[in-house]
Amino acid sequence: MRDRNFPNLFDQCKTCEMASKLAIEDFNHSKFQIVRWGLPDSGPSLRDTVLAKDFKIKILHGGCVGFKEVDCYNYSMLKLLYAKYGEKIFPL
Repeated sequence: MRDRNFPNLFDQCKTCEMASKLAIEDFNHSKFQIVRWGLPDSGPSLRDTVLAKDFKIKILHGGCVGFKEVDCYNYSMLKLLYAKYGEKIFPL
C-alpha cells in the first residue's frame, strides 16, 4: 500500500529535472522526505523511526514498482541530506 503523501510527490515529478528541482525546494523548506520502494513493512522500522525523530526525515512508501522520476527526487534529496548531516545519517 502506498503512503497517502506519495501521490502528491509523484504528480509533481513529471520529469527528472522537475523532480530534482522539487527536491531542492523541499529541502530548502525543511521538508525532508525519501521514497522507499518494495513491499511495505507491517509498521515503521527502527531506521524510519530514527530518521523521523533525529533528522526529521519522512520515509514515504511508493509501492512495489519504482519510477525513475521519483528516483531523481530521491537522489537529489539524498545528496542534500548527506551534505547537511554527513554519512552518519545513512551509513554505507
